[in-house]
Amino acid sequence: MVRFGQTVSRKVCRTAVGRNYMKRSCRELIRYQVERLVGMDVVLVHKLEFTPQDWQKIQGEIEFLVGYCQKCRESYSFSSTSTNSV
Repeated sequence: MVRFGQTVSRKVCRTAVGRNYMKRSCRELIRYQVERLVGMDVVLVHKLEFTPQDWQKIQGEIEFLVGYCQKCRESYSFSSTSTNSV
C-alpha cells in the first residue's frame, strides 16, 4: 500500500483552479507508478507552478523520482540482508 500526500501553497500558485490542477495531475501520475512504490510513503511539496503545457516535463520528473526511490530501496534492502545474515 502506498500513502501519498502533497501540498501546494498559495505562494506557489495563487488560484485554487491552478492548485487543484497541479494536485490532480500529480495524483494521476503517481497512480501509474503505484506498483513501484508499494510499501512507501510519498509526500510531494510543490515549489514551482506548472501548467498543462508542462505535462511531459512533470511526467518525466515523477518517473525519475520514482525510479530513484526504487533504486535506493533496492540498495538498502541488499545491504540490510547481507548484515543480518552474519
